[in-house]
Amino acid sequence: MKRTAAILGPTPPFLRWTIVVPCPFRDPDAKNVTDAAFRELRSLRAIAVGEFEDRVVDGICLHPDVSTEHATAAIGFPVQEVYAAFGGKEKSSSACRSCPANVPISAEELSANATATKAGCFGWLPFGDVSEDSSPGFMRLMECEDHSAIDDAISIVQRFESALESIDEASPFPITSPSWYGVWSCKTFSMEQLSFLDRVCKKIQSDSIAWRRLARAIQVSVEHDLEFHVELNPPGHSDGQWWTTEASCAKCGYASPAIPCEVCETKAVPLRSRKMKVLGMRPYLKLVSIVGEEETVRLVEKYRSS
Repeated sequence: MKRTAAILGPTPPFLRWTIVVPCPFRDPDAKNVTDAAFRELRSLRAIAVGEFEDRVVDGICLHPDVSTEHATAAIGFPVQEVYAAFGGKEKSSSACRSCPANVPISAEELSANATATKAGCFGWLPFGDVSEDSSPGFMRLMECEDHSAIDDAISIVQRFESALESIDEASPFPITSPSWYGVWSCKTFSMEQLSFLDRVCKKIQSDSIAWRRLARAIQVSVEHDLEFHVELNPPGHSDGQWWTTEASCAKCGYASPAIPCEVCETKAVPLRSRKMKVLGMRPYLKLVSIVGEEETVRLVEKYRSS
């Protein structure tokens, strides 16, 4: 069953984060916990978002881009099969419902300070030059409500800088310009750093779901004394088969091959550009391979007419 590429076109720089908690669905010994959380829980998050957006039709979760004009090209997945990989719907729902790291995926839940979602313990935050040309598939990998809405004219980095400067105490993070890179270059944080970061985040107003989820994750980590991990990733480009990311500073993560680094002034040799196999659409598959052409068309038409 062929899976298409999840990313095609330019990708912005982004943060990838996770809260580390004991979990029946996660590997406690994973070397890269931010990457592992995404790969281990990606399918469960897809269900959560599909259910929230009412995209589950007769047991099949349809991709948000399905259209009646190209119905036979639709992708989706059987919900119960994915639930089965996590021990069933009740087990997965119960585990996530009682987990303090389960950060909401929707504006409604975030505003109500309530959580009914699943696999909310990881997320992505694009930043910097995020244009309309950025890969829509990349943005959907965040799997949260309104994934296409980035922010308004003032970038999140600028807001962050202003908020940090307004805190009347010394920053516990490495000094860089902008400070953004020094903060996230830490990757893991002491409780002192997280508490400081929580105060900074609470000063930032943004409609971005991705930012609000990150800020909530930091708040939750402070409140429940949880481990919080971040990975800073440089911009890149996908041709549908390979995803290539730009060279970046080995110390602060800023995307540049310059020595010394113009952000942190380190003279360390930059990390080379990386070339990786592009991510697939898991758990989405071409529906005609699962239920046949006639049933695929029926599901798409039923979804679009609802």
